[in-house]
Amino acid sequence: MKIFRFNLRNGDINGIIEFFKKADFFFVFEIAVQQIGKEVNYYLITFPSFEKKLVSIFKDIYPDVEISKEDDYIIFNPEGSVSAAYFEPISVYEISKLIAKGQSMAKGSTCGGSAAGGQPNFASLDFSKVNEVGESAAVQMIPSGCPSAIKSKKEIEIRFLSSAPTPYQSKEILDSFVSSRFSDLKVREPKNKASFISKFNFREP
Repeated sequence: MKIFRFNLRNGDINGIIEFFKKADFFFVFEIAVQQIGKEVNYYLITFPSFEKKLVSIFKDIYPDVEISKEDDYIIFNPEGSVSAAYFEPISVYEISKLIAKGQSMAKGSTCGGSAAGGQPNFASLDFSKVNEVGESAAVQMIPSGCPSAIKSKKEIEIRFLSSAPTPYQSKEILDSFVSSRFSDLKVREPKNKASFISKFNFREP
């Protein structure tokens, strides 16, 4: 698959939700902090036959943002522990409404807390628990169902993975950016974690 990296300085991914609405082909969106460093990276991944369409739609939505091809990245600590969670597939249009509701609540807040409550807030995901060396985390948004059904099935599954030297550390990372920003959505742990990790790694629905 072809991997494209880009940078969103303010973390605003409303345009990515628009991307899910417009794209009639299979692609995956990921936010990741890798094992070396604490930079938050944004990725779009698709099959080679769709890469021109992907870049074209991206530039329509983000005309001033650079996007470049990249090699794949490694999230896992090979000698460590991995924690995983996901949400049941949700309509692209429903998650768009939830994000808009959360932003509206934040604008109307007069206190310093998290005004958006449990509304999905990708712009303020907390990656602060990820240490610079040996720990990593990623969020994956992937269309639900087989790639051939993408045109008619506008649902996405949101997946989370964290990797660290110990189970406690990986779970702490996962909890820090799942529970605080997505409490209105039901967080689930995969019954078969090995299978889930494989699907995440190979970007399989």
